[in-house]
Amino acid sequence: MKFLCTGDLHIGFRRKLDPEKTIKYFSGIFEDIYTLVCVEDIDALIFTGDIFDDNEVDSRLFQILVNFINKIRKVKIFIAPGNHDPYTSDSPYQNYEWPENVHVFKGWESIEVSDCIIHGYGYLEKAPDIDALLQLDRTKFNTQKTNIVVIHGIVKELQTKEKDKRPALEFSTNDIINIGADLVLLGHIHNPRTLYQTDKILAAYSGEPINRYQRELVSRGVIVGEISGKMIDLKLRSLKCPQEYKIFSRRGRDYSKQQESYEPVYHNELKWDMLRN
Repeated sequence: MKFLCTGDLHIGFRRKLDPEKTIKYFSGIFEDIYTLVCVEDIDALIFTGDIFDDNEVDSRLFQILVNFINKIRKVKIFIAPGNHDPYTSDSPYQNYEWPENVHVFKGWESIEVSDCIIHGYGYLEKAPDIDALLQLDRTKFNTQKTNIVVIHGIVKELQTKEKDKRPALEFSTNDIINIGADLVLLGHIHNPRTLYQTDKILAAYSGEPINRYQRELVSRGVIVGEISGKMIDLKLRSLKCPQEYKIFSRRGRDYSKQQESYEPVYHNELKWDMLRN
């Protein structure tokens, strides 16, 4: 199976600044992703949460997403709602009509795709369920297939800034390992961090799909993954942000601290490092 993984698009985050520019911005992102889906012959598209910045979604922005999905109807699409876009009664997941090839996870659900089983978790409320990982039903794991877990949250060892005003699930590197999955796909951190055991990939954050800020120090993009048996290969495919959509941070950016936040993080024999092209 070949899949594309992305998340943390935060659709609508700039709508109050310039609605028309926001529409063009996200139209460009989905056009680039569409091209990759076609070129890479993708079987499944996985969103790791925070597709939307909040539940107040401009219908024009939602239509951009739907138009993209309608162009790839043969691709199975899985969405794991996060802390910014939980599956609540006022969410776009319940208030808009979605194409039939889309599955939105509500709590824990397990879906079989080809030789894989995707075990996805979707937030059901704005305040995260702190026991979410404990509720994962491991009896649904099949050792004859590749088990992929999809969840939105922060690994404590990678926490580099103050907590989000909308709290997300927190777990440790050990928690990730103890899940026992072949691969854990994560959302919330906007950098493409990957957990390695020597050369083996155990988990990965896709990060946000493009560099929104001026003078970023790392590449961002989407993950293209290929699974053959128990062999898993992940690559970062960069997407470019046109200069006119770049953001200047009002807070100022301390580049030495920024560089430090991208350094490898070690946990016993494991290493969190940036996923490269």
